[in-house]
Amino acid sequence: MSRKLRNIGIFSFFTIISRLLGFVRVILFTLFFGTSEMFEAFLAAFQIPNFFRMTFGEGALNGAVVPIYTEVRLKRGDEEAHRLASSVILSLSFLFLIMTLIVLIFTPQVTYLFLPGFAKTPLKFWMSVLLLKIMFPYLIFIGLAAVTMAFLNSTGKFAVSAFSPCLLNLVFIVYIFCFLPEINDPVLKLTLLGLTALIGGALQFFLQQWWFKRIGFRFTPVLWHPELARILKLFLPTALIYGASQINLMVSRMIASFLPSGSISYLYFANHLLQLPMGVFSVAIVSVSLPMLSEATAGKRDEAVAANIQSSLLLNYFLMVPLAILIYLQAAPMVQFVFERGKFSHLDTLNTAWALKYYAVGLFFFSINRLLESVFYAFRDPKTPLKVAICTIIMNIGLNLLLVKPFLHAGLAMGNSLAAIFQSFALVYGLSRHVPLRKVFTEALNLGIWKITLMNLLLVLVIYALDSIFAGAGVYFKLTAIIGISAILYLAAGYFLGVTEILRRSLRES
Repeated sequence: MSRKLRNIGIFSFFTIISRLLGFVRVILFTLFFGTSEMFEAFLAAFQIPNFFRMTFGEGALNGAVVPIYTEVRLKRGDEEAHRLASSVILSLSFLFLIMTLIVLIFTPQVTYLFLPGFAKTPLKFWMSVLLLKIMFPYLIFIGLAAVTMAFLNSTGKFAVSAFSPCLLNLVFIVYIFCFLPEINDPVLKLTLLGLTALIGGALQFFLQQWWFKRIGFRFTPVLWHPELARILKLFLPTALIYGASQINLMVSRMIASFLPSGSISYLYFANHLLQLPMGVFSVAIVSVSLPMLSEATAGKRDEAVAANIQSSLLLNYFLMVPLAILIYLQAAPMVQFVFERGKFSHLDTLNTAWALKYYAVGLFFFSINRLLESVFYAFRDPKTPLKVAICTIIMNIGLNLLLVKPFLHAGLAMGNSLAAIFQSFALVYGLSRHVPLRKVFTEALNLGIWKITLMNLLLVLVIYALDSIFAGAGVYFKLTAIIGISAILYLAAGYFLGVTEILRRSLRES
């Protein structure tokens, strides 16, 4: 088995566990809170530190830190790489601390900036301000956990970084099961839920730091390392590039805050469902590919770079397109199966499914955008994806404003998907300056893209046929049967058409 395939398997295994625990957490959210105004205040407030984490943390740090840290480790040894890691951790600690202090001082203003529509509902706005004060320090822990994850990924240690999000989900689950039913005051319930998020973030950081030290890292108080300037030069544009999708989601939430109560919740729950295949497959492929791309570009091995891109695109196409088709055609049963219980009504199901269908349109493109962006960073070229990111954000704002009136919150989901599609084509065009993409796509087409396309066309017919066959069955049995039979037939078709062997060979060669 190739190193890439093994690492993807490890990352995916622990990510599946994390995502399943996340699903349990969200199911408990819907069971006990539904889409109430007070809980929507919690969701909205919690997504503000998460916005900064995703923008300045995971994406930007992976894109800026992994290539340079990998280069220093390979060329100058582990000791110098650890000095660089210490400098990055110390610098980011100051950055996240300053950001937290600013937000704690100006919490009402920050809340209004991100959620202007809440101002028309004083109780909802006040609750958002209170929860943001409690939860924003979460950014310090989760941001430092993200940079530690980047260092661990650079050294090929994917298991701990994939497992650590389980801790946040476990802390939420323990609180909801053991303590929440005993509390009657709704404000106290949500306040303690906010503190739970803070505890979960701290546990993630301490686990990854412990593991990093276990494999040899020793922290030294190095405030400035010569390579830190290169990281900062990459970090600032990378934050905007990797944060483009988060900025697009943030814009959607800002507009949704003016819509009827529940709109932010519908987008959150729909996006959470979409993140399951994204987290299990796409994030695993990107996280594993980036260190290998960095090694290949550092060694100027162009064929290895092209092979890595080709195998990753083929695997994404094989996995994400059928999932997008299944989610689009079975959105309502999926939402009903996962969420419709307790305080989550059938109307909530229909509204969430409406958004989920339109998010599914962009699933494949959301997935490959992260991969394409990481290729630019492996080539130390932040300028091209930066220009694309700015254009994508502008397009998303325009699409959101255009589609929100006729389609409400679902129009915001569609705007995000259409912007992601534009971003994919623009990134591919820009990448052609670094990689012979015509050759990559021609070989990919010859290898199996046309076969996978045929398989997906047949999958659409199979799902429609199964939907008709099981029309009178209960939603749980029907959905399970459709997913199970479709998956078996799709994988069987891949085996008999030779697609699985093509993928295995492609991954081995990359």
